[in-house]
Amino acid sequence: MAAAFNPKEPTKGRPRLRPPRSNANQDTVTSLKEGAHRLAMGVMMAIRNPATHETGNGNPITCAEQLATLSMVARWVGSWIVDRYIPPVSIDSSPVLAAYQKQLAQQQRLPDQVPGQHRAAVPQPAQAGNQTAD
Repeated sequence: MAAAFNPKEPTKGRPRLRPPRSNANQDTVTSLKEGAHRLAMGVMMAIRNPATHETGNGNPITCAEQLATLSMVARWVGSWIVDRYIPPVSIDSSPVLAAYQKQLAQQQRLPDQVPGQHRAAVPQPAQAGNQTAD
């Protein structure tokens, strides 16, 4: 129960159970995961483990309460979603990155640095004394 209901992310070989309420408030989902984790561990420690070591008939009221609690945890195990570890995908991006960097370098060159092109002469503004009025 400690591994199955653990609120941490799944790891390789250790999937986790998650409540099927993906549209719920994140605080609600966090509370459900942490509460189920603690309750499931407590049920195993306080109800299941002692029952395997004791003999005899118990109090019917106590037995009904324990059965209801065990039933709730069993329902979670059956209805919650299994969240499995997905290893990160490694992609060799070096050819793509090299092509992108080459294209970016070409775009950032000044016009007079592009091979085969000449910079056009930019007309200079007329001198103040040479202007004529229309």
